Amino acid sequence: MTVVDGTVRFLPRAVDECSNERARSSTRDAARELHDAGLCLIPVAADGTKRPDVAWAPFLATRSTPDQHDQWFGTGRPVGIGVVYGKVSGNIEMIEFEGRAIAEGVLDEVTNVMHASGLGDVWQAITTGWVTRSPSGGLHFRVRIDGDSVPANLKLAARPARDDEYTPDERQRIAGNPHAQIKRILVETRGEGGYGIVEPSGGTVHASGKPYIRIAGSPAAIPTIDSKLMDAVRDICRTADRMPRPEPVRPSREPLPLPNGDLRPGDDYNLRADWAEILEPHGWTLVYHRDTRYWRRPGKDRGVSATTGHSPTGDRLYVFSTSTEFQAETPYTKFGAYTLLHHGGDYGHAAKALADLGYGTPRETRAIRRVPPHHFPVGDGRTVDTATGEIMAGPVAVEVVEAATEGSTSRDMPGVLPDAFWESHPILLHIRQAAHSRGCSSTLVLYGMLARLSGMLSHHIRAVTGIGGPASLNFFAALVGESGAGKSIAAALVRDLMPCLDEDFRDGMPLGSGEGIAEIYMGTVEEKTDEIHTKGPKKGEPVTRKVRKQVRHNAYFYADEGQSFTQLSERSGAILGESIRRAAIGETLGQTNATEERTRYIPAGSYSFGLLIGFQPSTARPLLADSNTGTPQRFFWGWESDPAMPDIAPPWPGEIDAHPGRRRPSGPLHIDFPERIKTLLWQDRVARVRNEIRVDRLDAHAGLMKVKAASLFALLFHHPEVTEADWELTEMLWQSSCAVRDFLLRRAEQEAEAERSREETGRVLQALRIREATMGADVRLERVLALACKHAAKVGGITFGALNKAVASRERKLVKDAVALGVTRGLLVVEGDSITVWTGG
Repeated sequence: MTVVDGTVRFLPRAVDECSNERARSSTRDAARELHDAGLCLIPVAADGTKRPDVAWAPFLATRSTPDQHDQWFGTGRPVGIGVVYGKVSGNIEMIEFEGRAIAEGVLDEVTNVMHASGLGDVWQAITTGWVTRSPSGGLHFRVRIDGDSVPANLKLAARPARDDEYTPDERQRIAGNPHAQIKRILVETRGEGGYGIVEPSGGTVHASGKPYIRIAGSPAAIPTIDSKLMDAVRDICRTADRMPRPEPVRPSREPLPLPNGDLRPGDDYNLRADWAEILEPHGWTLVYHRDTRYWRRPGKDRGVSATTGHSPTGDRLYVFSTSTEFQAETPYTKFGAYTLLHHGGDYGHAAKALADLGYGTPRETRAIRRVPPHHFPVGDGRTVDTATGEIMAGPVAVEVVEAATEGSTSRDMPGVLPDAFWESHPILLHIRQAAHSRGCSSTLVLYGMLARLSGMLSHHIRAVTGIGGPASLNFFAALVGESGAGKSIAAALVRDLMPCLDEDFRDGMPLGSGEGIAEIYMGTVEEKTDEIHTKGPKKGEPVTRKVRKQVRHNAYFYADEGQSFTQLSERSGAILGESIRRAAIGETLGQTNATEERTRYIPAGSYSFGLLIGFQPSTARPLLADSNTGTPQRFFWGWESDPAMPDIAPPWPGEIDAHPGRRRPSGPLHIDFPERIKTLLWQDRVARVRNEIRVDRLDAHAGLMKVKAASLFALLFHHPEVTEADWELTEMLWQSSCAVRDFLLRRAEQEAEAERSREETGRVLQALRIREATMGADVRLERVLALACKHAAKVGGITFGALNKAVASRERKLVKDAVALGVTRGLLVVEGDSITVWTGG
């Protein structure tokens, strides 16, 4: 491969030679060549499916042998050759540029960026080491990674599918959900756990009937590249991504536009600032510029760390590196980047600073009517005094204030779900409209609905990821807001949005004690015994007895104020916290007692449990502090703020039709996940068990929490299994939850620090008061001593009685102490009642 005028060209001579060589080589000879290069092989079915022709799981860890190759490839039957990538083949990774990426100039653009960023020699080695052209026109490059293990298969770049590319199934999906995103892969890898077809596979191995062709190098010429350099190569390949990226959840989204065409300082800055003046003073370097600008972070001499001007949603900074101030793979506006770099993420301070520099529409002054305490507005400028019932006419008080133009800061609105989340599915739009029609935060309603749905679902519905057994979908949510924020309204609204007709469903139950939770599922029933009535009207019928046992399977619990929950949990001997933690994973509830009537036994997996708790920010602090027990890790956290609340209430959209809470399968119903997601979850689990990674205590259950939320989304959207789109929504929800949780932790730390500061200040002030009092007493004591010495120096000295009369009345209590001090210092002599001056005799 060579680069001519910025375009990738492959030499025809290499193609001809490799084609001739392939024609002369048999499949068995190719297998021998691949084996000699240290690769693990598997046969591929010749039916166009590209699937392995054997059970290939053992070959993820154990390399295939020449005897097996003879058995697979030496019989003459049609079969393709596949290479298993990763550790079993000596840390080999394959980078694939799809045929559409070649045709659309993606490889040309990536190659230009590689050369401009200082990775030209690395890229040249990769693209000439061993290159295969696929039947669809794509190119496969291989590299041996030196250092870290090979990552799993990665999707590095994609673009939205064009209308003429949709399959019939995709057209049907778009028709059912206009907001669905159909993507086409441009660049991807095959790594640990993956395989790929290689030459000379042909005929019916590929659906097109075309062969795989070697166009450069050979398996023996695979270059060895340092793992850090490969990270940089993948990052540059990621710059080719064309998919729309959702607005960031962390840091919080930009304020909404002002009316009348006015601009906030941040909005104005986005229009007028240039990325160079934002990034270059902080050590960033512009590497390459065509339509997109490619940037390298400070402290790095090769590669690319970020792009600007590439996002289809606007001129955003998109950082690939995890070694910068920015959150990786999150789009930042110019205002967002400026805020992070100059003001530590505080949007309020950043907006004020930009306003001082002349950005934004100048502020105006406006009058704000202040209603006194105990007054309630009743319209027409009147208020009623709630204490006396007196109605007061006219404005009570008017204060002229400066109108803030920067809007709410990130501290005011943690974890706001972006519009892209709500617009991704009609049911989510339905939920948001329902919330806005009642004046509620859409986030609070969403969490309330998920919690209630989880308690309403059949206990037979569970998630399967390959880790442990089938997972319970029991879902806990904490709604956080100041008093009057609408947490109770949101909790009540979900009953109208998602009604349940099951009479055995316990809806909105208070938590009470841990014993009470198990009792919700219990009841008394008549059961037959082995005895028979021998007389009376029931003669010949079985004798029955009343038995306490589990009689229901579904319950939804709601606590309006989280303070009561923490108080109940902290009681001596309370089992509420333990019961909540067990319910979160569907474990056995209840307790065994000596008497049958006090025994409660709810078997694992036999119940569904949803929990919603409302918190004020200050009352959430004890729960978050209880991370040692694992309780807060089992909650999703939602904040009251909803910047998308409209000025005029939309109409009530009605209940959600055919919601999954009404499904009642007779046996187990397992919700499956895509292989990519299951692989990610498994790799995370393995890394934890091997102690290769350390996870923050509050993120210990992140995987399980995402599995629950993704399963609920799949059920809500009537998907037979979790889709990649469901998982993307779950990731957004999890980021939002973490933003709220982290905000509450920071607030708790600030409040604790303020309390410590107040206590320390109190101690200092007390010490100062004691010191001042002591110093004042010392001064008065010295004054009385001086007076005693003066009078004692007279002929005959002075008596205690006379000295008492000589000093001020307020200091008479100090006379004895002052004289004693004088004796100690050798100034005075006391004989009986007489005080004289020491003369040294």
